[in-house]
Amino acid sequence: MTAARLLLVLGMLPLAAFAYGCERPTSVHVVPTDVTGTWAITASDVEGEGLTCSVAGLRVKLNQNADGTFTGQALGGAVVTCLYFGTQTAQAIDSGVTVTGSVDVTARTIALDVPSEGATLNGSVALTNETMGGTTSLVIQVGGGQDLTITGPWSGAQIF
Repeated sequence: MTAARLLLVLGMLPLAAFAYGCERPTSVHVVPTDVTGTWAITASDVEGEGLTCSVAGLRVKLNQNADGTFTGQALGGAVVTCLYFGTQTAQAIDSGVTVTGSVDVTARTIALDVPSEGATLNGSVALTNETMGGTTSLVIQVGGGQDLTITGPWSGAQIF
């Protein structure tokens, strides 16, 4: 090997080291949609017709079936606080309240129902299955037996 050729090869070594030393970006790892687990659910500024409510401390345990449906229960500790024309009320959600719903695995959407509490939560599930959120609809009974339907945002985070 001549000196000129040796210099050419040696000159290319840093370029080769750079090309092989850099990692290629990896693709995003999308986890199959699965909401099985324990979730902390919150909702605030759920409002309508003079009524504003929030939900704090709600924990639910869900078990998703192969067909995308799921069942579960509230684990207690949740409080629904409402303000209706200046009067504030608070009500606990008892442990054991039934939760049902379904997940569209392909679209990553969720529909969660709490029938005994008049609550429906619709939204989407994150690609990592660690968070979800969307819009909730609550039916709240006010004085005189009148039912008001209010809507607002909700979010959930999986508790590990």
